[in-house]
Amino acid sequence: MSCTLTLKRSFPELESCLLDDLAAACERDPFSRKWVLTSSGTLAGHIKNRLANKIKADSTLSLGGIRIVSLSFFASRLFEKVFRKNSAYNSPMNDILLDSMVRNLPESSPLAKVGSIDNGYSLLRPTFQDLADAGFGTENSELLLEAVRESRISARELAIVELYLELIGEVEKLEAVWSPLGQQFLSRWLEEAEGEVVSSLLSSEAGESCELFIHGFYDFTDNNLQLISGLSRLLPLTLYFPDNRRGNKVHPAFDFSAEVLENIQLRSRLTREDERTGPVPETGNELADYLDRTFPEGSREARPDLISYQKASSPRGEAISAALKVRSWIDDEGIDPADIMVVFTSAGEYLRPVRGAFASFCLPVNQVDCPVEMSDRKRKLSVLRNLWTDAAPAEWVFPVPAGQSWFLRRAGSGLLSF
Repeated sequence: MSCTLTLKRSFPELESCLLDDLAAACERDPFSRKWVLTSSGTLAGHIKNRLANKIKADSTLSLGGIRIVSLSFFASRLFEKVFRKNSAYNSPMNDILLDSMVRNLPESSPLAKVGSIDNGYSLLRPTFQDLADAGFGTENSELLLEAVRESRISARELAIVELYLELIGEVEKLEAVWSPLGQQFLSRWLEEAEGEVVSSLLSSEAGESCELFIHGFYDFTDNNLQLISGLSRLLPLTLYFPDNRRGNKVHPAFDFSAEVLENIQLRSRLTREDERTGPVPETGNELADYLDRTFPEGSREARPDLISYQKASSPRGEAISAALKVRSWIDDEGIDPADIMVVFTSAGEYLRPVRGAFASFCLPVNQVDCPVEMSDRKRKLSVLRNLWTDAAPAEWVFPVPAGQSWFLRRAGSGLLSF
């Protein structure tokens, strides 16, 4: 059985290795099942497109038996096959349980205020999901509580952990399946399972071999890492991970990888693969090749003509400069506006100046992948939540559409509006 950890300095390089490995696997055994497990469904779709383009470019290439899905989807489907139960990440049953538990908290509880807020239980849901994804379940509940109590955390944080453990206990009693907990059950099942059994569950035909390729991660929750560890014990598995080092020295851009790699190698049977560490392959794109060669090693090369720099005194100055440049590209060089992308670091600081400058120069703008700023309503709700947690100033002023203002003052434990 071959379990390999493939390290490259960027996801494009890892992707190239993945596609080559899939082609090689299909050549070895065209009919075996190859599972590509990605960090998200979006990345799974991207890999599918890359494979389709690879087949179009080479008509002699045959890629069969490949399934590309997110790791979470894979885990939920395998869980359903093993335990004959459906799992859900955001289950209405969990919300109903949590809501009833919050509303029944005694007044002495540090979380009692949550029950007085409409849908207050939803404030706790993200924390509970993080705890479940981190691998905390009913089996280690006593150890978790002991560790939490010894860490001298606040009474509110302790109450949150106790409520979480109470919730997952109730979920198990009702035999409802919450997918993070289901993934914990699946990982424990894999510790005792036989490779032939798991392979038959993942293959289209009994007796077929099965390979796993894991791509697109730069960190892992404990749940995911435990699942990968269990699979690496039973099936051929290759994990693609970004890392760049010379000897034992890690490049600063990859500081995050040291601890993750240590956890991967401690908890799984993956062995690091070092033979594919040659020069970066050229892509034919001058800009992409230049950036690949100079990042993250930082090798000094003459800057290509297609890269230029401009200075400005303010975000508005930068926006006007960019609009002038784009206008010249369209008018003088005939570049299609759809082929031009404007990237800025902060939506709050740059979005309004860019919109204004581009509108002044009659430039069409299609806004994509831009973080949405808080609406007035969400900002007010955020402040109310901060007031509830005693984390806000004593007085806030909110503008309203009528042009007037209203105030909230914290007086003792109550809120006064006037």
